[in-house]
Amino acid sequence: MDKQIIFADDVPDSTLHYRVNRGELVRLARGIYTTEVDADPREVVRHSWREILSHRFPNAVVTDRSAIWAQPHDGFIFLASEREGTLDLPGVTVVSRKGPGPVEGDIAIGAGVHLASRPRALMDNTRPTRKRSDRPPATLSRVELADWIDHLCAVDGVEQVSAYRYTAERLADALRASPQRVETLNEIVGAALGTRESTSGSVAMRSRAAGVPFDQSRIMRFELLANYLRDVVTTHPALSADSGRRITLPFWEAYFSNFIEGTEFPPEEAERIVYQGEIPEARPEDAHDVLGTYQLVSDEAEMRGRTGSADEFLEQLKVWHRKILGGRPDKRPGEFKRSANQAGNTMFVAPTLVEGTLRRGYEILNSLRTPTQRGTFAGFLVAEVHPFDDGNGRLARAVMNAEFVAGEEQRAVITTISRNDYLRALRRLSRQDHPDLFVTYLDRVRRWTARMDWSTFAAARELLDHTNAFVDANDAEDRGLQLLDPVTDEPAITSR
Repeated sequence: MDKQIIFADDVPDSTLHYRVNRGELVRLARGIYTTEVDADPREVVRHSWREILSHRFPNAVVTDRSAIWAQPHDGFIFLASEREGTLDLPGVTVVSRKGPGPVEGDIAIGAGVHLASRPRALMDNTRPTRKRSDRPPATLSRVELADWIDHLCAVDGVEQVSAYRYTAERLADALRASPQRVETLNEIVGAALGTRESTSGSVAMRSRAAGVPFDQSRIMRFELLANYLRDVVTTHPALSADSGRRITLPFWEAYFSNFIEGTEFPPEEAERIVYQGEIPEARPEDAHDVLGTYQLVSDEAEMRGRTGSADEFLEQLKVWHRKILGGRPDKRPGEFKRSANQAGNTMFVAPTLVEGTLRRGYEILNSLRTPTQRGTFAGFLVAEVHPFDDGNGRLARAVMNAEFVAGEEQRAVITTISRNDYLRALRRLSRQDHPDLFVTYLDRVRRWTARMDWSTFAAARELLDHTNAFVDANDAEDRGLQLLDPVTDEPAITSR
């Protein structure tokens, strides 16, 4: 099979020109060609960049700011090699400085190219780089380096980061690092370990040094959502607060919030649990989940109460969690998680970062003004952090609706049939950083909630049946069923 990449010094000039003229080769850059004549040149480079680098820059090591991504990123890749220079390829610009080739710990990533080890990358990024208008600086700024070290502390652990530092010091001579650069790294890592003062200007590092580190990627996602919400001006005025609705609407909110988490009761049995205190002997814990959730979301004083500080917000989460899961002492109600938790491929915020991430998230929450903005954000904040061992979904929806209630706006009742749509919207924001679906989904849910008759248990029960609200979400997808508008019988909600 022909090679995909052909270099000018591989074949005679006459052969090269002949094959180009016959359409058998396409030029990627000076002296570099590909036999993939019908392919997007950027795709060819994406698959073959190591081979190209190895040929043009002997003993190349992907390092400096590129060590974070281990590949081209944002259109650039930075190297240390035997040869200094710049190479413009379709979709990526290669920038090589003359520097040491592979040293102890560097990782071979194919075609003779190496990736800088963590210790080397840390030391290499202490190199000052002048700013240019046509490309990012080769190395991280002091703030960026501190942010990266904070991130490494979160994913690799502080002990491992300390080990990186000692190895980096040992490599200093081989990397031609000055004593000043060694001291720079010592200072930033020392701040992360709590043995030095944080002077880098990094908010993340300052928070870690203060003992409340946070998840940087989650904060970026929260800021993305908040910025999107600031352009959302939709309002959902609350329904008239008659006595029946005060009792019935919170019941169904609590019922469905538990049902979609797997705590399943027939509606009539759940009604007896909530209103008559009939706790089934076989399922006392499940019954308490429903009862505890109802007691919380039906307490207007609780739902209307606004916290005045991050401390109060964290305490409120703990108190509300105890109310919801008070019947499950094995789930440590009211105590933040000690072990990592996940749903599918989504890993939630690490236990050591929960408090700091919630505190930073609370600051962003307080920057939002309308009930729609605040409730939507608060619900995602708690769901994304997942601060407790269990009950996080129920808590997130309670926190969300509390912001709506406090702002005199309509709650959101997320029914059984809508479970997959709800989770799909959450995943799109959590995994792809797209907030539009989540915001639109909640808007439609609240419109549907406002059109329902919640005046009595019987009236709501009949209408919920009619709108397919009780249908299992997976079964509904198999059968082509959707949640119906209670007035028009048209599909009300979809996130597909």
